Amino acid sequence: MSWACAVLFAYITNKLFVFESKTKTVKDFLLEMGSFFLARVVSGILCDVGTFALMVKVLHINDLIAKIITQVMVVIVNYVFSKFFIFKNKAKQ
Repeated sequence: MSWACAVLFAYITNKLFVFESKTKTVKDFLLEMGSFFLARVVSGILCDVGTFALMVKVLHINDLIAKIITQVMVVIVNYVFSKFFIFKNKAKQ
């Protein structure tokens, strides 16, 4: 529940303030929001969980350092997903 609230807050702030996205229909809004949530799930699984496990279990990197690295990766991947796939060209409209 806390994750869903955090992602919803992130979606709203990204939509309104970062990318200034305007959706004209309910369908477009739901598609955009669904894409945002899906991107967060993918980045969470691949970057946060997967990469963290690889770094700690296989590469034997300190778990604190691994967590810092994976969080930086998550932020970058989330920004790329948002800019180029979710809110693409929305700021120009």
